[in-house]
Parts: sequence; C-alpha cells; structure tokens
Amino acid sequence: MPAYPASNGMNPTRSDKNSQTKYPISTKCCILIIIDMEKEKTIINWEAPEFSYIEKEPIWFLSVGLFGAIFLIYSIWQQNLLFAIFIIISSLLLFHWAKEKPKTLLFTLSEDGINIGENHSYLWSNLEYFCILKSHREHDHFGELIIRRKDRINPYLTIHIPANQLVEIREYCLLYLKESEYTETYTDAIQRLIKF
Repeated sequence: MPAYPASNGMNPTRSDKNSQTKYPISTKCCILIIIDMEKEKTIINWEAPEFSYIEKEPIWFLSVGLFGAIFLIYSIWQQNLLFAIFIIISSLLLFHWAKEKPKTLLFTLSEDGINIGENHSYLWSNLEYFCILKSHREHDHFGELIIRRKDRINPYLTIHIPANQLVEIREYCLLYLKESEYTETYTDAIQRLIKF
C-alpha cells in the first residue's frame, strides 16, 4: 500500500485518481470515537424502597404506649426530669416512624461508586466490603446489599436489591470490593424485635 508523505508538518494527503487533487486524510474521527468509548460506563439501575416496612398492628402501638407509660411513671417517681423527657420524645418518635412508609428510590452502581436517589453517593474508595443477604420473609421481592463503610459512627449501609438481580449486583460489586460475611449487630436485633 503506497505511503502518503506529509508536507510542512500538515496531515497526510491522498490523491483522487480522477481529479488528481490532493486533500488531507482525517485522523480526528477515529480518535474521537476511542475517547467516547472510554467515557462510556457500565451501570446497573434499579428501584427499591429506602427501608423495610412492616405494617404495625394495634397491639404494637398499645405495647409501646404501655412500656412508655411505665418508664415515665418510674422516671417521675425517681424525680428524673431528663429521663422523663427522653421517654416522651422517644415514644412520640416511635409512633411517628411506625406510620412512616418508605419512599421508592433509584439506586445506581457505576464505576465511580453507589448513588442513592439524588442526594447520596458513595465512592468505592470509601467502602471496605459487601455482603448480600436473601430475605427470609415470604413474598418479599427484595434482598439486602450490606456495605461496610470507612466510618466508625455509622459504618453499615443497607440497600434493598431486587431478588432477580442478586447475582448481577454481586458480580458487579466484586469488581471493586471484597465480599465478606455479615454478623448481625445489636441494633439489627433490636430493630427486628420491635419490627422496624
């Protein structure tokens, strides 16, 4: 194949057999295509509730109110005003959270990290390991992706993932994080006990 010499440092030229005119060969097109392909990122999207929700029965509210009343009477008897205020605020918050239903959020896994909704994002470099748990509740269409963050105050991040995407999400996370077993914390046990 003949070589086309460059002149004065310009782009190589090619001669048209019919017109014998010379015009530059474009090399920018291929370069732009390569750059665009490098910027193209593989992502996984899904929608899921922001937290688990269990419908509370009337007996639940009655039990919480009864325990709250017992501790409130005890704090008054001990003349502990701060503890009494704590019991009142805690009881009101429990009643409020029990009625609050989760929003449906968009979750995204990308080469940068994990995005939750529009306001929260976590870089892979700030995460340590992950674990995927299947739901033990019947007719539950979501499992849990539990991620250990490099944060001592609130180290664990729990994300609901569709049951039919467990394998796909696990394989994607393995590209950036190691997989490890998850040991249930005291907070998890308490939340399960009071059905949160």
